[in-house]
Amino acid sequence: MQAARDFKPFLALSAAAGSGKTFALTVRYLSLLFAGVSPAHILAATFTKKAVAEMQGRVAKVLRYLHEPDFAPYVERIAAQTQLSKTELLQRRETVLKRFLRERNHIVTLDSFFASVLRAGAPLLGFESDFGVEHLDQKRLEQLFLDEVKAAGALGTLVKMMAHLEKGKIDTLTDLLHRLYLAEPLMMVEIPEADYPHALEAKIARVQQEIYERLDTTGASNRAKNNFSGHEAKALFERGVFSNTSLVEVKDYKKYVAKDPMIETRYQEIRVLLKAWALQREAYFLHRLMQLYTLYKNARIAYIKRYGTVSFDDILHLSYRALHLSEDRYFLHFRLDEHFQHLLLDEFQDTSTLQFFLLEPLLEEIFAGKGQHASHSFFYVGDTKQSIYRFRGGNEALFDVVAKRHGVEIEPMDTNYRSATRIVAFVNRTFEGVIDGYVKQKANGYTHEGKAVEGYLKVCEDEAPIVRAIKEAERLLQAGVMAEEIAFLVHTNKESKQLHEACIEAGIPALLKSSTKLHKLPHIAALVSMLAYLFYGERVEAQPFCERIGKPLEALDLSWFSPTMAPVVALDRLVRDYGYFMEDPNLLRLMNIAASYTEISIFLEAFEKSDTDVAEGSLRGATIMTIHGSKGLEFAYTIVLDRIGKGGSDNDPLLFSYKDALYIDRLFWRMKGRENYDHAYAAYLTQRKALFEKDRLNTLYVALTRAVKGLIVVMKPEASIFAPLALQPMEEGSIHAKRHEERVHEMA
Repeated sequence: MQAARDFKPFLALSAAAGSGKTFALTVRYLSLLFAGVSPAHILAATFTKKAVAEMQGRVAKVLRYLHEPDFAPYVERIAAQTQLSKTELLQRRETVLKRFLRERNHIVTLDSFFASVLRAGAPLLGFESDFGVEHLDQKRLEQLFLDEVKAAGALGTLVKMMAHLEKGKIDTLTDLLHRLYLAEPLMMVEIPEADYPHALEAKIARVQQEIYERLDTTGASNRAKNNFSGHEAKALFERGVFSNTSLVEVKDYKKYVAKDPMIETRYQEIRVLLKAWALQREAYFLHRLMQLYTLYKNARIAYIKRYGTVSFDDILHLSYRALHLSEDRYFLHFRLDEHFQHLLLDEFQDTSTLQFFLLEPLLEEIFAGKGQHASHSFFYVGDTKQSIYRFRGGNEALFDVVAKRHGVEIEPMDTNYRSATRIVAFVNRTFEGVIDGYVKQKANGYTHEGKAVEGYLKVCEDEAPIVRAIKEAERLLQAGVMAEEIAFLVHTNKESKQLHEACIEAGIPALLKSSTKLHKLPHIAALVSMLAYLFYGERVEAQPFCERIGKPLEALDLSWFSPTMAPVVALDRLVRDYGYFMEDPNLLRLMNIAASYTEISIFLEAFEKSDTDVAEGSLRGATIMTIHGSKGLEFAYTIVLDRIGKGGSDNDPLLFSYKDALYIDRLFWRMKGRENYDHAYAAYLTQRKALFEKDRLNTLYVALTRAVKGLIVVMKPEASIFAPLALQPMEEGSIHAKRHEERVHEMA
């Protein structure tokens, strides 16, 4: 590939909400194709199957219709990046399209790419490469873990650790071990062996008693003496009096210290002892936790070997071991370099540090310009303001870290092509000065009949957000807005269910995002259930299907069925014999899934766990989903609700401190009051709180940037999640609903 003047081999786009990120990514991919790069040599990775399908479809669509006026923006940008004339592009279009359709492309999710890496490396790790990918059965995993614990004679350690956890249950402990499993590849931490600090507790008790006695001698009040009145080390450690670096600073003690200065001396001594006690207690817990963690890892490997399945978390952890720790890792490195010359990454702000480390071998080859090919490139897009997956490992700092490390140029994309002008202006004034480094967006969004639409905006207060949201939706419907043009955004799945019930009661057609999976559709589930009846013989499984076709089971001729049939053959016979929703696009999706299985039992089990979405546009109604689920989507009218209940508390017992936003250089065991003694721990908590606040602002930014025509915010008058934005009740603009004839034209 010859480098064109406008083609920058190493480029990052900081793409604000609605700024055309997908367009830019598609143009980059197409420019490589027109420059002669094979689809097999381009890795274009994103995070969701939907995004993959969208990009694959868009690439094919642009190539098919590049000659039409609507696709002129693509022609212009591709021409600039390839230095080919528009005529040359159109002349090559058919050839490039055929090559794209004929050759294997690697427009994939990161998870599926890493799964392919693990399949190549599985033999190096001691298990077969034909594994399935699904969520692990936690009960099975817990049993295998307990088997490992018993075999290692570590039941005592297990019981002691569970006693120190808040809920004291096995699943609480395995959740903690799972977090270690995800974090281990990033850890640069030595955990020394340590005994429980009994000796320190004895010293603390002696000094505490001396302070109490000296206070009593000076005539101190019972309240003053109570802070040092025979408390066990943990209870003493948590006393609020130790938030003071000196007793002289405390009004209740100042006069007593003046009478007996040794009280202050012993106070300083006990503070030192309590800090040492906390550190040794932490080391004791962490050492035993790591002992159990080794057994937990063994249990996960045993699960993979026994059941032939891995989870997405296993894919990341084990791929890292194959690429970085295996003796034969250089073989895998060579295979990556041999395949891919160009790397395109979408939503880079959501990339985890571990995912980045898995990509490093490929990145190193690209940046070094080594390998079999002379031309390599790296391109990524994202928006750190939309980084809302820190809880899942997302590390927005990578966006700048990678750019600085490898000299990647970052270009801003600051024009909003999605939202009406009024909404863009609202978002600008809301977040400017609130999100650090916020760059105001230019508006070039929603238009109607060639004219810019200002849009509709409303902020309202109500102590009952769900009730108010229903009223606002009814007002939109009365104004002519279609139900499917409306999206409700909430904070939790529990809230989405509450809102869905309220919509049903109000007669508003609405769809829970979680219910838009194929296996949740009643008529699809009934068909698969009928297949289960044919295979297993349980009559109850046939009832939903019989009810839908209006015939009793005894009236059906099912003599044709054989348990050895392919699933798709049996399903097709049921559909054809009984005229079962034959024009439904979701039925086609079901058949496509079934066609990939040869055994009915395996298909039935896989279908229950599948996360395949329903066909686009096959369901009608307002969308109800969480803000996290809405990322990357847009809706004509968005109603954003305040949190209904209280937010989740930050009570993780195990805390990870990162160095340079990449490596874990310290583990902390959470202890109430520890910040009073340990400056490093206090600094970590301050930093952690700031990151939580940043994530909350990012979440609100995502919520308020989904709307195209209208945005309605329903906030509580007190304890509102919107409090940092200082919003005030207001209403601007008018509701823009499509005329009946416009809808008829679109449907045609």
